[in-house]
Amino acid sequence: MSPLSFSELRLSSAPSRSLALSALSILAITGAGLVLRLAFSRAPLWNDEIWSLQNLGDVHSVGGVLWGLSHDNNHFLNSLWLYFTAPLTQAPPALRALSIVAGVLAIPAMAALQARRGRAGAFAATLLTAFSFFQVVYSDEARGYAVATLCLILAYGQIEQALDARAGARWRLALACGCGFFVHLAFAPAAAALAFIFFLETIVRLRASAPAALIATLRLFWPTALAALPTLAFVAAGYHNKGGFTIGAFTPYSLSHLIGGVAGLGMMTFGLDPLSFPQTAFALVGLPLLILAAIILAAPLQRKSAYLVMLVVLPILAAALKAPNTHIPRYFFAASPFLILLAADAFAELFRRGGAMRALAGLGLAAALVGDASALARLAAGEAEPWTQALERIAQSSEPTLSSSHDFNVGKSVAFFRQTRGAPLQLIPAERLCGEKPEWRIVETRGDGKAEDTLNVGAPDCALPYRLVGVFNRDVPSQLPWALYRAVR
Repeated sequence: MSPLSFSELRLSSAPSRSLALSALSILAITGAGLVLRLAFSRAPLWNDEIWSLQNLGDVHSVGGVLWGLSHDNNHFLNSLWLYFTAPLTQAPPALRALSIVAGVLAIPAMAALQARRGRAGAFAATLLTAFSFFQVVYSDEARGYAVATLCLILAYGQIEQALDARAGARWRLALACGCGFFVHLAFAPAAAALAFIFFLETIVRLRASAPAALIATLRLFWPTALAALPTLAFVAAGYHNKGGFTIGAFTPYSLSHLIGGVAGLGMMTFGLDPLSFPQTAFALVGLPLLILAAIILAAPLQRKSAYLVMLVVLPILAAALKAPNTHIPRYFFAASPFLILLAADAFAELFRRGGAMRALAGLGLAAALVGDASALARLAAGEAEPWTQALERIAQSSEPTLSSSHDFNVGKSVAFFRQTRGAPLQLIPAERLCGEKPEWRIVETRGDGKAEDTLNVGAPDCALPYRLVGVFNRDVPSQLPWALYRAVR
């Protein structure tokens, strides 16, 4: 072999080795993400997961899931999974398996999406998706958010492929969006945002006129509209059969709620501590400025529209429409993968510049991962004393009677515990407190889990004194901490 041909062989084999190492690293990180999600999946079901199961209590057929329920907590695909799985086992990992699989698949899906921008960005996107506190939490909840997030990632990938004139993108887009809408009705505004992104990118990148961009958008998205029709039909049938559509919780719009929900989404995505004033202040002021700077200075031209729409326009639109329930971070789930993509793009750009910029990129990525690790450690500590321990303590006492500060939430957990454990718990409603004087009291506390050492319950003429026994479920995002009290006799 001549020296020239040997040199050419070495040059050609180097990229293949690099690709193999990249694939192995993505596979290893995906495996770590799977292990992490499986470890957290063993925790007891949360309030809304129990609610999803209880909604299926009177359902006796697949049709009952599809058109016999009319409730915003009926995430169709997840409900079907629970319908078939719950009769076989009540083990939380099994009930959460659909979400776990979707959350794990999102890791290589984000890597593949970001690989279009280079290996450094793909590596960062893989790490941030695998260990993001937000992504881990909702990959371990038996509801629709993880599958909807995966569908959104896949759908956005098809938007980029359509802009590159790849054949078949419209049909793959329709499949991803149809599945996303079927698993969570909140996917509808996300799909509309994707259409707006394509419209803008057609104008910016392809230099089309607005009418031409609109026509191109309609051509790309008409199969998506068709793919949404079955879910719309199920919603309409459920509305007709039940005489309405039930919304589980409704909190009127306020600007403070919206700011809190958007900031909370950012904090959960990167593992910031909501009980830390400096970190909360950073989320409210520093993080938005960093996001804008990253969009302007570091994001590739091909993605600026996507980041502006998902991270800037959607919150502004929510404010303009005065949308309710904007205080809940998970309702902004569509923004989380785009925050991760933006962070990966910023990392790749700084890494490309080398020197001090490369060191800054490494520090930023490390800070996000440390934040996620800290948040997951707080979650693990909170789940070490779950709500089930409080009810076990009551069930093992000589007088298993209790009342609560919020019968709607606590009542579902008590009913589920009683059903699955056969525990003789009696939840005394507020109007019977003075007559029955329950032995125990559960109070849903603030997010920090702080509770008074003593409290008095009931009317002034029959105040019932209680003393704090313990606080359960600290730092669990979907369920407020429980303070457990016992009567002072």
